[in-house]
Amino acid sequence: MLDLEREHPRYNGVKDDAIRRRLNMSATSYFQILNRLRRVRNQNR
Repeated sequence: MLDLEREHPRYNGVKDDAIRRRLNMSATSYFQILNRLRRVRNQNR
């Protein structure tokens, strides 16, 4: 996920396709997980 975020920092159709192709999940699921990870990281600061 981190590699994909570095390669595609902005949300667009290309990122959507990369999420499906590389991670085999929907963009919705991807962003839910990403937001959870960000919340956990911020709580640990």
